[in-house]
Amino acid sequence: MESGRIERRRGGTRRSADTWRTLIAEQERSGLGVAAFAAARGVRPATLSWWKSEFRRRDGARRPDATQFVELVAPRPGPMTAGGFEAVLRSGVVLRAAADVDVEAFARCAAALERAC
Repeated sequence: MESGRIERRRGGTRRSADTWRTLIAEQERSGLGVAAFAAARGVRPATLSWWKSEFRRRDGARRPDATQFVELVAPRPGPMTAGGFEAVLRSGVVLRAAADVDVEAFARCAAALERAC
């Protein structure tokens, strides 16, 4: 059983985190929205939503090494033209660009890669 918050239900019974995980998995497989599923199962939509976000937070905390990918579309390979430039990220990744590259787009890509690396 997962440690953490337990919801107190009418009559004094409570749902465990494992029970909420099961309910969330059922809701996702059902194709129903949170409100419709919650109404059908007799749970509060806000509580179901809270548990969904709580599990996303917990599961994300278990994977600190998770990698974020940024898609870059490269132009056809070719020699660097005079006047091109490069950026060296803290991770050691080198980004090179020709002189006619959109500088703002290049800067956004470099910043995204810096955050991801």
